[in-house]
Amino acid sequence: MKIYRLLSIITTLLNKDLVSAKDLAEKNEVSVKTIQRDIETLNMAGIPVFSEKGMKGGYGILDSYKLDTKLLSNFEVGILNSMLDGLRAIYDNKQLENLWEKFEYALDSSPNNEQIQMKVDLSPWNHDETVSKKVNILSDAIKDKSIVKIEYYNLEGISSIRNIEPYEMKMKNGRWYVNAYCLSKNDFRNFKVNRIKEIEKTVQHFVKRDYSIVDDEETRNQDSVKKVLRFNKKTYSRVVDIFNVDEISEMNEEYIIVTTYLRCDSWLLSMILSFGNQVEVLEPSSLISKVRENIKKMNELYK
Repeated sequence: MKIYRLLSIITTLLNKDLVSAKDLAEKNEVSVKTIQRDIETLNMAGIPVFSEKGMKGGYGILDSYKLDTKLLSNFEVGILNSMLDGLRAIYDNKQLENLWEKFEYALDSSPNNEQIQMKVDLSPWNHDETVSKKVNILSDAIKDKSIVKIEYYNLEGISSIRNIEPYEMKMKNGRWYVNAYCLSKNDFRNFKVNRIKEIEKTVQHFVKRDYSIVDDEETRNQDSVKKVLRFNKKTYSRVVDIFNVDEISEMNEEYIIVTTYLRCDSWLLSMILSFGNQVEVLEPSSLISKVRENIKKMNELYK
């Protein structure tokens, strides 16, 4: 839309001394003539944009022109800027980039600019560019109410073709999820984006349903069976990353006792096995048997 493009041009000119019409055109994905008309529109609106000719020329904005940043304090602008900067690392979106530039300018132009000693980094250690592309496709589909066709792998590594109606993107523990209505299951589901192998935005559109997540495929649901685990004290940092503090029922210089009601699924088994000989399952007996069975299978691989 033209209004977003005009705001983008203003923000760019406020952040730089001079910008060529060609650079503005490429940034906003329009022609140079369109940029020239936009500059005329800004001047007619009273925004003092000037031009300089020559190899290093371009458009600029008078230093006397300032955006009103009184709505937020310097600290508030800094916090929002840090959060937006973190989101930019995992979500490649032009409107988000423009919004970040506005806050960046507001922070730089504040008379009492405070450096916020906080950095928000939402990106996982093994950042995958293909995930960002899938997030963009899903975000566009949410905006357009388009049905998306995906090839999806579940927890057991079994793939299936799903047609979904995407409703919401969610970032949790450094991973993207999409809340969607699955036409195969006729119910709402939560899909982990890095388990989507193939994705296609179709030309079919959907009518928005009453939105609620009934069965979250990735949430570690709890059940009524108590699990008691004894960890070596040296694993404390990992234990508190996985379990809530109130699940630690006992701790001394040698071990940590965790009492939890997490569902006994493949995630729980994988987590326990990842601790090697630094964890022991105390109860229930059914979980102890499953751990033994998995260890036996692992031993068979290395005979």
